[in-house]
Amino acid sequence: MKNPYVRQSGFTLIELIIVIVILGILSAVALPRFLNVQGSANASVVKSMANHLQKASDMVNGKVTLEGRAATASTTITDEQGNSISVAYGYPHHDWNSAFEFMIKANVTMTSASASCTNDFCVDESHDISGTITATGADLALVMYPRSTTGNDSCYAYYIYDQTSAGNEPLIGAITTGC
Repeated sequence: MKNPYVRQSGFTLIELIIVIVILGILSAVALPRFLNVQGSANASVVKSMANHLQKASDMVNGKVTLEGRAATASTTITDEQGNSISVAYGYPHHDWNSAFEFMIKANVTMTSASASCTNDFCVDESHDISGTITATGADLALVMYPRSTTGNDSCYAYYIYDQTSAGNEPLIGAITTGC
């Protein structure tokens, strides 16, 4: 015979169902946020690379200006390691091998925009971004995109420079809508 004064403990079926429903709602809301961690990381890396491109361009412009050669159509400057950096009208050429390779220290592979990047970064020097960005005098950009993306993914840093006349400044930024 059961003792009527002993109280049984435990959860009722309704309480268990409510907890399961709450956990289901939380996972439905939180899970999508955690699934896009790679995309957020790529977007941060691309923005950081755009900042590095800007700083490298500004440093070259400062050095060329101090040397009095900012109005020169085509010249070179030498960095601390003895590398020659190609410059036009005060800014680095739109060329990875003759300009940015020496200023940005990263594990980079030259490729086309349609190829998937298997290195830390990939560079395409002739990426047509005219459908995305309007730049006076230049439709081709030097783009850098991170591992596991392509230049066509709208996840890249870009450097556009119309180096045909004095007074132009490079257009530098990041596209992260496809990260």
